[in-house]
Amino acid sequence: MTIIQGFAYSFNEAVNLYKIVTYDAGGSTIIHAFGAYFGLGVSYVLSKKLKPVQKAEVSYNSNIFAMIGTLFLWIYWPSFNFAVQAKSPYEQNIIITNTLLSLTGSCISTLVVSGLIGKKLSMEDVINATLAGGVAIGATSGLTYYPAVGLGIGFFAGVISTLGFRFLTPFL
Repeated sequence: MTIIQGFAYSFNEAVNLYKIVTYDAGGSTIIHAFGAYFGLGVSYVLSKKLKPVQKAEVSYNSNIFAMIGTLFLWIYWPSFNFAVQAKSPYEQNIIITNTLLSLTGSCISTLVVSGLIGKKLSMEDVINATLAGGVAIGATSGLTYYPAVGLGIGFFAGVISTLGFRFLTPFL
């Protein structure tokens, strides 16, 4: 699987960067979209051969460690987005501001949607959807100059991620 993934990712990167010539400041198109679709494809193929015997259970300790990892990613995500594309301090500030606003929007919408759907906050929803804003703004973080757009992108990404995790997970 590693060999197949390596070739497929390299092909995906070459097509995105040299044929389509995409602007991808934070790797949203090249890294995250590829990882998501490749992971879904592998899961689909493996699910035909191996059926889970029992439902996966989440423990308190795994949630705590996942939340600590999420907090670290939340702190460092702006540097992921501006590390490659920012050419000037002004662009760095724009990218950092948009990324932080997008992450904030995804956190707010995740808490609201999780509370409305389940009548109580779900740690799994929060862990999965808080970083959705960083991924969603990654490709366009240097192109968006209005703070409301960054916040809106994050808010929308948090809603989609929370609903997707809650309602699509049973089918995967």
